[in-house]
Amino acid sequence: MKYTCEQAAKLFPTSLYCGVDLLILPDWKQHAILEINAFGDLLPGILWNGMDTYTSEVKAMLEVCKM
Repeated sequence: MKYTCEQAAKLFPTSLYCGVDLLILPDWKQHAILEINAFGDLLPGILWNGMDTYTSEVKAMLEVCKM
């Protein structure tokens, strides 16, 4: 499943990240991608390294622009 999601994300090589909605079938052996979101889902109150989704996105873009 992880490999499938990683391969799907590679279709958008200039994106910093994406959210992949994955359908897992009852046998747990088969799965399918339903959609790929540019920003993942809305995750209010979820922090990573002290930043919410939007803050980390702006920080990443500022770092890319410095290059």
